[in-house]
Amino acid sequence: MGVPLNQILSLLDKLAPLAWAESWDRVGLQLGDTEAAISKILVCLDVLPTVVQEARRGGAQLLVSHHPLFHIPIADLNFSSPQGALIRDLVRAELNVYAAHTNLDVAPGGVNDVLARRIGLENVTVLQPQAEELHKVVVFVPKDHAISVYEAMADAGAGQFGSYSRCSFWSEGTGTFKPAQDAQPFIGQKGQLNQVPEVRIESLVDKEKISQVMQAIYRVHPYEEVACDVYPVKNWSKTRGLGRIGSLPGELTVAELCSRLKRDLKLAGIRLVGDSKTTVDKVALCGGSGGQLLSVAKAAGAQVLVTGDIKYHQALEAMAIGLIVVDVGHGPSERVVIAELVTKLSRALAAANHKVAVLASQIDEDVFCFM
Repeated sequence: MGVPLNQILSLLDKLAPLAWAESWDRVGLQLGDTEAAISKILVCLDVLPTVVQEARRGGAQLLVSHHPLFHIPIADLNFSSPQGALIRDLVRAELNVYAAHTNLDVAPGGVNDVLARRIGLENVTVLQPQAEELHKVVVFVPKDHAISVYEAMADAGAGQFGSYSRCSFWSEGTGTFKPAQDAQPFIGQKGQLNQVPEVRIESLVDKEKISQVMQAIYRVHPYEEVACDVYPVKNWSKTRGLGRIGSLPGELTVAELCSRLKRDLKLAGIRLVGDSKTTVDKVALCGGSGGQLLSVAKAAGAQVLVTGDIKYHQALEAMAIGLIVVDVGHGPSERVVIAELVTKLSRALAAANHKVAVLASQIDEDVFCFM
């Protein structure tokens, strides 16, 4: 007897919320049954036929993959095609598939933070912070009722930022209103212009929690007509975003850095753009494909960008702006997160009193080889 999959999905979403994924990405449960009983999970980089065989041999019911199974929508399900055969085998084995892709790339403690630790960077910060779409709720409350309205907002989820809760800003002022004869004002006189000491309370709210926060305000606010505004806003996170940048413990030549990367990432080879004799100490990185961050890395003061999938014209751009690029490959720059995800998910399951085994896939297939 295992744990219902939907309970595990909620834990995965806390580790790397699906809302953090890029709009084009395909993340979350891609194949399966939310009521399926899960007692063993296999974490992998890609859903490959060999990984499916490994999961079946080990008795896993859930694959948690970094790369999505359905990255590109399929037009048909032909079992004679490689993807069709893979899907058929997954269904036959009753294997559920979950993908944590760009949401795991940008997450604190995700792909890029693990890669930064593996490289040995210090004073690591986010290279390109991610904009978070939020809403600012502003409500005007008579001074004597400000605490009760604010507590209701906070209890409903307003003002939560990472490890901080109940974040808000208050300012005092004067509210004016003139109730008609058929009104039922909580305070003030009908037919007269009333001036009342009020507090403006503003707090940021996740868009998923707007409804419950608004319901909480209307439930406890004393006014017959509640003065409340909701604004869409963007907030840039210091801890979440694409890529990382930091300093090496000491200066290295690019050749020495490449040697360390080959050893620590277990690489058969590296592609280098730039002079291997150059001495560097400030390194930017991006797991997977980070060629779009060349100018961002240079502007941030990086001397080197460590990433994968660099294209020819991106290499020319790097040379033109004086940025060294170390291409360690797409898969090798991301597979470092597998062990970390196993550890974090195991801890989350244990904290929730779920007896579910989490294992790392031993399939370590790189699509490229060096001759």
